[in-house]
Amino acid sequence: MMKADVSKILRYLVSVAVAVLMLWICFSQVSWAQVREIVAVCRWEWVLLSMGLGAVVFWLRALRWRMMLLPLDGTTSRVTCFIAINIGYLVGNVLSRLSELVRCGYVVRHSARGEDGRRRASFDRVLGTVVVDRVWDALTLFLLLGVMLALLWKRYGRMLGETLFGETGSSLVVWALLLGLFALAVLACWLVWRYRDRSRLCGKLWGFVAGMLEGFKACLRMKGAWKFFALTAAIWALYWGMISCIVLALRGIDAAALSPSLAPSVAALDGIGPMDTLLLMLVGSLVAIIPVPGAFGTYHAAVALTLSAVCGLPYADFAAFGILFATLSHESQLLTQVLFGTGSFLHESFRR
Repeated sequence: MMKADVSKILRYLVSVAVAVLMLWICFSQVSWAQVREIVAVCRWEWVLLSMGLGAVVFWLRALRWRMMLLPLDGTTSRVTCFIAINIGYLVGNVLSRLSELVRCGYVVRHSARGEDGRRRASFDRVLGTVVVDRVWDALTLFLLLGVMLALLWKRYGRMLGETLFGETGSSLVVWALLLGLFALAVLACWLVWRYRDRSRLCGKLWGFVAGMLEGFKACLRMKGAWKFFALTAAIWALYWGMISCIVLALRGIDAAALSPSLAPSVAALDGIGPMDTLLLMLVGSLVAIIPVPGAFGTYHAAVALTLSAVCGLPYADFAAFGILFATLSHESQLLTQVLFGTGSFLHESFRR
């Protein structure tokens, strides 16, 4: 037990260290003078709208999650799911892997009791719904990314190659890399399936995959499944709208009020289109998979690099503005999570 606790602490410390290192690398390229410039000219009404859309996403997530919880406990309310998600986000910004456990614990605590005195929604079954929730988000993310790259490969394929491998990067190199990663994933799945009865690790992994497949089938069979898919589409559409609002917050501002180091970067935002903002949203969501608390640093680096690529400017010249853009996007949503998470926590405290 002691070794397991030490291992968890070490993993958390490593995650925090990675976040601190990434933040230091990113913000070493930004000066306080540049921060003050952006703060002074930013169109804050668009930032507030982005935060408002983020709050709507919390509610839609609560509605979607409740659809999976109702078969476990028909008395589960929308407010209970909403508060659980808000508190989970608040905790997740500090202890990333505890957010799901907090969400589940809150729902179980407010679940009705059956005739035998036990909670109708047990912790393991509620945790299963959270896993399915995460799986659907991952499937949607990779589906959107794959469709976008397939339809717009001429632009984004070349851009991806040049970003990863420099000017010598080509679409052929990127295709080879993607096919190689796909082949490795298929091989890994086959090995896990092949040795599921011989290896304890493979058995656990296959059990996890099988559980996800069962959860996937359960969503397809659920009553009113179309509502589940409609909510999923609305959630990701709002994510798209949130990042678009941040672009609008900085687009069209008076470049004359900016220093020569920032003015060209701000002007480059005029060439950003809907598909570019979709790519920014997808990249930002993709790095959230990395186990770093609150995606601090990793989000900033990935979004800044992607933004410089879609704007067609060298990252060395674009880095400062890219980091400021990513900070405005990330921290505005972090503030939304803190406000709603704290409000939900206080609501629960006074309720007792």
